[in-house]
This record gives sequence, structure tokens and C-alpha cells, in this order.
Amino acid sequence: MTTPKYDTEVDVSNENMSQTLLALLVGEDQAVLDVGCATGYTASVLRARGCRVDGIEYDASVAEQAAKQVDRLEVGDVQAMDLVALFGAGSYDAIVFGDVLEHLTQAEAVLRACRPLLRPGGAIVASIPNVAHGAVRLALLQGRFDYTSTGLLDETHVRFFTRESVLSLFAAAGYAVVDVRRTSLGVFETEVDVSEGDYPVEVVDLVLAQPEATTYQFVVRAVPVDEADPKVVQALTRAEAVRAAHLVPEVAAMADRVATTTLPVVPSARVGLWGSWDLDDLTQALVGRVVSAELARRLPGVLLRFAAPYGPLGGARTGLGEPVEELGPVGTVRSRALARGLDAVLVVGPVDADADVLAARYARPARRDDPTRHLLSGPADLPVLWGPVSFDNAPTCAVAPGSVPGGPSRPLPDPAVLAPRVVPLEVAERRTAYLRSAGWLASSPRVVAVHLTGGTDPQPVLDALRPLLADDPGLSVVALELETSRGDAGPANEVTTALHLRSLLCPVDAGVDSAVAVLATSKVVISTSPAARAAAQAYGVPALEPTLTALAGLADLLAAKPSRKRVVTDQVRQDQAALDAWFEEVAEQVRKAVAPAEDRAVLTSTERYAAMERAHAAMRTRTSTEVLHAAESVPVPEAPPEDLGAEVDRLKAELRAVMSTRTMRTLAPARTFYSRLRARLR
Repeated sequence: MTTPKYDTEVDVSNENMSQTLLALLVGEDQAVLDVGCATGYTASVLRARGCRVDGIEYDASVAEQAAKQVDRLEVGDVQAMDLVALFGAGSYDAIVFGDVLEHLTQAEAVLRACRPLLRPGGAIVASIPNVAHGAVRLALLQGRFDYTSTGLLDETHVRFFTRESVLSLFAAAGYAVVDVRRTSLGVFETEVDVSEGDYPVEVVDLVLAQPEATTYQFVVRAVPVDEADPKVVQALTRAEAVRAAHLVPEVAAMADRVATTTLPVVPSARVGLWGSWDLDDLTQALVGRVVSAELARRLPGVLLRFAAPYGPLGGARTGLGEPVEELGPVGTVRSRALARGLDAVLVVGPVDADADVLAARYARPARRDDPTRHLLSGPADLPVLWGPVSFDNAPTCAVAPGSVPGGPSRPLPDPAVLAPRVVPLEVAERRTAYLRSAGWLASSPRVVAVHLTGGTDPQPVLDALRPLLADDPGLSVVALELETSRGDAGPANEVTTALHLRSLLCPVDAGVDSAVAVLATSKVVISTSPAARAAAQAYGVPALEPTLTALAGLADLLAAKPSRKRVVTDQVRQDQAALDAWFEEVAEQVRKAVAPAEDRAVLTSTERYAAMERAHAAMRTRTSTEVLHAAESVPVPEAPPEDLGAEVDRLKAELRAVMSTRTMRTLAPARTFYSRLRARLR
């Protein structure tokens, strides 16, 4: 026996199913007319809730199955029926249209004809697919509107609805909508054929930010307008307006970015980022993220290829989604091979030219060749730009285009001063909820962050903190592990041991975003790392070196009254402007070097993989933000109730609410993406 086209198995515990929401809006022990009842799957749920259910079904081939689930069944076209003659006036508490109205050419007339069937207080309850779902929008961007056998673009639909046109339909038929609920599916989870890797991240972000982008169906309850409570209608109108408007600023910002974004057949440019990529090093991790973000802003569609002349340290990925390729023994042939297909090479991050330093750091035999020279001598036909770089831990600088290291250069601010662009303050503030729940950050708003690199004597810092902690019970300390490859785990443990009751440890495992969140939300930062101090100052947080002279001002900084507005110094703004100017120069050099479009190959499979990784990285960032926001808004736990049964019901309701949030809807495509990716990699 073939399965009917419109049949489904209903999970009444899943409030992301339209049948479940229809049943909730109908209620229990009601007299119901199920219009378009198909095989009776919705009717069976209603009857399980004590309802008496009659049905109307157009398709005679499924009438036999539907008849088993309803008390009475009429087969035929509801648009041609005399409903009052068939069922009698005032017969029903609710009339259900489960994904039916979009199949009717006279939907408004049918709704009007149903009015006499309703008892006082009765309602129309309907589910209607949302044609403004993000999957349909993305398909239209490619010029496609392909019908499917079922779903959003069902081949038998004669009308398509958005939220506004749903409300307009009921208003025109003489009803007021008093409740609007939604089912949700991610933009890459529906039956509409769209693929994540076919769109720039900015375009996907813009679509996702639109109201109703992940709404699959609207499920509404509507009552005759003369019976509607004006207060209920006004409250719903306000709630829907707030829901639609809260994303407007984000949409506007994304629209500005997308305005110059196209859907290129090939990347706008291919740039190799060559440097040290130590995931346990704040300096290197922030350099990679800042440089990537700034190039993407200026070169929409740019493809970045990461390589490590000195070998990857602390992991095989940069944390940006792109794989790192270790160059191995660097030489002309090897570097030329890795530069093939690139338009330019940008050397970034700390550069160690001393063979003994490299050998000790990477635990390998000393190499007497200088890898930095081969970056120039290998891909000689490409422009090679240097900066922001730091040679052998010297101050950060930029080398003039076309020059070799040691040649003409100019000072360049630490790129960590642009940290707020990759970890916005609001994201950092929300992440602190996660850090507190993990036991890595105290609940006190007055926190001193301490980061000392390997070999630093923590005693001056401890001497400065002890009297302040003794006088101020609301003060706490968090010791950061930011650059464990440089040995800073030892000083961090010394600090937490010496101040064991007033100090917590934020390990490197918490990730770069967590470390930046601590720097951004602390009262004062004490660090030997120029990058950590630059990042803190960019958020308006005072940052001190662990010297006796600098620490002498610690008490005054802690005693200062908190300001509602963070103060970012003129020096920070000047540093950010200097970096912006340098990135503009780099972008211009890259544009000049880009090969003509007709001479360039289409995306390779590796490049498509990298594009998919970046799309997922953007999704992961949004998800992390929302998860932290949800964690921050969780109320303080109350005392265990005596009635555990009631508590179980409350927790189930809370779980259903969480599962229907935007956060969980965002996680779903991420899980799907990883499953597909893992399957392909196997």
C-alpha cells in the first residue's frame, strides 16, 4: 500500500510540529471540525485530548483511513459545500485548517462560511507555510522557484503566505488573530534545494537576520472580530511588532556589508597568510582573526590560505576554520609550490629568525637556513607584504612592500587593539556567564586579571594585590593562561596558589574568546603581554605592566568610581586608525596583483571546503552568543519544591521553551553541517 502524500507521525511532545501546536490552541474536550483532515493524523491527537472531531477531506483515496480517526467524515471540496446545512449552526468550538488554506482558491470565502458553525467563544485554528522562509529567499537569489511535492513550495499550492498576508486574510474574512505561534527549520534543513557553500557568509547572515527567516509555518488562533478582546489583540500586535523590530539594527548593518558583496564564481582574491599559528598564544590567535576580518571587510569574497613556515603549534587549525599547512623544510621549490594559485602573500604575527630559538620552541633540531628569507626568494613573482610582524619579539612593525626583513620598516600598533571588532563588548559580557558557571571567573564585578608570561616573577604582583584584597572583600583575581607555549602556566598557578581563596584560574582551554572576555570585563588588567594590554585598553580597561612603578597606581585605579561609559584613550584610537590605514594599503596592493578573471580557475574542492568552514564559523559565533545570552538570563535557582511532580512539569515546560528558541534552531543546521562533513571526510 502506498503512503498517502499528506501523512505524518505526530510527536505530541514536540512543540515544533504544527499538529502539536494546533492541538494546544484547540484545547481539550472541544467539539472540532477538521477541514482537510487527510489520513486523520491531527484528528487522532485531538481525540486523545478528549475532543469530538468531525472531518472534511477532498481526496477520496485517503477517506477510508480518515474515517477511522473522526466521528463523522464528509468527502468533497469544502469550497463547494453548504457547511451550515451539513453540520448545523453553532456546532463547533474550533474549526481546524492544518496546512489547507494555501490550497484553496477561495480561502476568504471558506473562512466566512465557517463563521456560523462556531459556538460563542469558538475559534479558527490554522497552520500555514511561510513562503518568506530563508531557504526560499536564498533560492530566489539564484533565480530559482522550484516546486516540490510537499512543503513550502508544494506543487498544489495556489496561494503563498507571509506573516502579514496571513493576518490580512483573517482580517478580510472577519476574524481577529489572538495567538500566533511558529514551527521552525534552519535555512538549509528544508526540502528547498539550497546548499550552504553556495553563498557568501555575509549573504547567509543577512537572510538569517530577517524576521521569520527560520519560520516554517505559522500556527494561529483567530476569533470572530465581534468577539475579540481588544486588549488581547493589542497585546499580540505589540508583541509581534517587537519580535519583528528587534533585528532591524542588525539587518541594517548586514545590508551595508552585503551591498558590495556579489556571488563570485571565483574569489575576489587569493591571499596566503604565512606566519606562526599557535592556538595557545593570544598574540598569534588574535593576529589571525583580526587580519582575516580586516581583509574580508576590504576584499569581499577573499579566500585566505593559512600556512606555517615554522610549523603549526598548539593544534592544526587557526581557530578560524581554515586548515594550516606546515611548510616543512622551507626552500625555493617548496615555497613556490605553496604559493601557486595565490595573488599575494602576507606574512603576519611574530617571526623568529634565530635557528636556535626555533629549535627550542618547536622541539626539533636547529635549522641553519632562515625561513623568512625563503618566503621572499620562493614566490618571487608575487607581492610579499610583511606586517603586522614582530621579529624575535621586537616591537610590531610593517615592512615596506618589496623590501626584505631588516630593510625599511615603520612601527605598527599591535593588532590586538582591534579585538573589539572580532569579539564585540556585548559578546564578551555575555560570555562571562559561561566563565562563571565553569568556575573560571568570580561573580564579583570587580575583577583584576593577571597574566604573566614564563619566567616572570609574580612576587611584585602578589605584594600589590594582598593588601587590596584584605581591604576589599568584593575584589577578586583571575589568573590567565594565554600563551602556554611560552611557559605562562607556571606563573598563573603560582598566583592562584598564593591567593587561593580569592583567585581563580582561567585556563587556555577556555579559548581565545574567553580570554578576551576576561580582559574586556575586568576592572584592571596586569600583564607582561603587549597584546593582552592592547586588547584590554581597546575595551577601555586600564592595563598595567607588572613593574613596581606601574603597580603603584593599582590602588587608585581600583578605587576609581565606575563610569557608565567606557573611556577609550586617544592613543587607542590613533593606533586603530594606523592599522586601518595599513590594511587599506595591503588591500590596494592585493587588488593590483589579482589575476584577470578570465585567467583564473574556478574554486577547487579545497577552497569550497574552506568556504563552508567559514560559513559554519559565522554560524558558530552566532550560536555561542545566543547560548551565553540564554545562560546569563537564567534565574537564580530556587529551593527544591516539596511537590516534585509539579517541579517535573515545570522543567518539562522549560525544556520545551528552550528547544523552540532561536538558539536551538541555529544549532540544528550546525549539527547537520558537521554530520555531512564528517561523512564526506570518512
